[in-house]
Amino acid sequence: MSQDIDQFISETLTALGQASPDVEAVMQMSPSRWVLSYTDDTQMDVALHEPTNRLVLSAEVGNAPEASRPRTMQALLAFNLMWAETDCVRAAMSPVDGGTILIADLFLPDMTDERLERAVLRLKDSARSWRDFVSGDLAAPVDAPDALMIRI
Repeated sequence: MSQDIDQFISETLTALGQASPDVEAVMQMSPSRWVLSYTDDTQMDVALHEPTNRLVLSAEVGNAPEASRPRTMQALLAFNLMWAETDCVRAAMSPVDGGTILIADLFLPDMTDERLERAVLRLKDSARSWRDFVSGDLAAPVDAPDALMIRI
């Protein structure tokens, strides 16, 4: 299965890169790991995780300045609560440097080229918005919930 799914992912990511003017490169780092590099320095890691039968997409969005770290973490935690509204995009903190990482999963049995493309584009757009917010340049992205929102 691995070789077939690796080939499918490679072909889909390559086609997406060729169709997107803001993609600088699609690099296959290993048989089950790819990196997409964008013209604005956004990088997305795409990794096949066969034990859980999923493809994991992730993008680093930076470290919040110390003064705005509590506000940033509060917004990101509230954002995690909206996983159903954000195509399952969620946030995490890097154990290495405390940087913010956005993550999305695609389950292999449900994956199509359209779903993979949509997940890549959604994560890319979210990463760009959150990078500006995390750096302190903008208000919370549109896909960030009100920090006081309670989800039922």
